[in-house]
Amino acid sequence: EARKGFISQINELSDVERETSISINRRVDLRRTALYIAAEDDSLISHSSVPLPVDAFLERLDDLSLGYCSHYNSLSRSSRENFLESIEKYLYVKKVLTHRSGSALMLSLIHSEILKMFRLWGLLDFDVEIFFPHDHYGLPRAYDKQKSKESDQPHIMTVQMLLEK
Repeated sequence: EARKGFISQINELSDVERETSISINRRVDLRRTALYIAAEDDSLISHSSVPLPVDAFLERLDDLSLGYCSHYNSLSRSSRENFLESIEKYLYVKKVLTHRSGSALMLSLIHSEILKMFRLWGLLDFDVEIFFPHDHYGLPRAYDKQKSKESDQPHIMTVQMLLEK
């Protein structure tokens, strides 16, 4: 089932969309796609007949976004840097980052999906990019795309990079 779900998601991608930043991808539900990959890995490793609860994890991610909005809504009106820093602090408080529970790849996806949700709700009115570190110690972070430099380009997480990793 996980493989079928994954294939149904990636069949929607064009070559252009594969090279699109995860921050602006709208064609494929990357949260669901990543969880389908995790579900298949989990079934192969654990040999369990109980599937990974993809929908429950999606609800948790939505709850994470909603939780941020209820506590930090006033910060969305502050400077862009403060807004992005407050999201990172929120993720630390929720122990997503402090326990390093998950890879930098998944943390990039979480960041990106929270930002997409804010865009949908009208709380985010500027372009944000996810900086993906290529070392084993760095953490992904969101930054204002207007302040990007050419040297940031290799660190932008694309849909293809996410799927490959």
